Amino acid sequence: MKKMIVVLAVLLMAVPAMAAVTITATQVGETNEVVVGYSLTGADLIRSFALDITVDNGAAITKIDKYFDKGECATGSTGYGICMGSMVFNADSSVKSYGTPYCDPSIYATGTTQPGFGTAGITVEMASLYQYVTPSIAPGITGTLLSVYVNKLPCKLTINPNATRSGIVLESGASSQDSTSPVQTNMPKILQLNAPVIGCTCYGDLTGDSMVRLDDATAIVGLLNSYGTPVNKKLTILSTDAHYSLCADTTGDGMIRLDDATTIVGWLNSYGTVISKKVTIPCPHNYGPH
Repeated sequence: MKKMIVVLAVLLMAVPAMAAVTITATQVGETNEVVVGYSLTGADLIRSFALDITVDNGAAITKIDKYFDKGECATGSTGYGICMGSMVFNADSSVKSYGTPYCDPSIYATGTTQPGFGTAGITVEMASLYQYVTPSIAPGITGTLLSVYVNKLPCKLTINPNATRSGIVLESGASSQDSTSPVQTNMPKILQLNAPVIGCTCYGDLTGDSMVRLDDATAIVGLLNSYGTPVNKKLTILSTDAHYSLCADTTGDGMIRLDDATTIVGWLNSYGTVISKKVTIPCPHNYGPH
């Protein structure tokens, strides 16, 4: 019994720490570019990634770039450059092209791959290849995979493992899709992409005539009737909505509501002067959340 206990203890000591992979997604400023990366804990390195990337709110993914395109790793040049789905070989079996991470849905069975560029989802796959006699040229435990571009903001971007291609696979063969002991990940990774906030030079001027008048308050009411949704029983357009206008948010609370129209009426009653028979506040002015 004592010998068995000793053997078990040795085996337990030999088991490497469980690997965990974190997928990262970062919007570049307020642009339509998202940088996708990864980080790893544990000694078992990552061999390949197969990811489904999707967006909502009517947005579409238009392209990817900035991925490692050198194929095999070499000194000073490491990454996931083996793109299994699009590699091209010469007649003598040498590699003609290492391909791109993009999985063309037209060549795969339905349900295995996202619909592709110009739609709300793409599938990407990429792997590493290096000589084990030179472990220093293996990809690092953190890094950038690629950049993804969308055609519309705001939207929500989600990254999931592609189950057909085993998601994330480690060099030991373990994967995020193992049924018994899956590699731990933080997926689904969700990122809210925000539209750029354009500065407002004249709060309350919705018609663009460089004047604040009653018709601007009426324009806010029109926006709410057309695009507002109830929030706490009040028609609201949130700052994350495509129809949000900073100049209409006269109260500066990050949303458009009827009180923003009421605020314009208050300004006109208090500070307006009659121009062309209409109570007017010329732009620029100092009212609102400056």
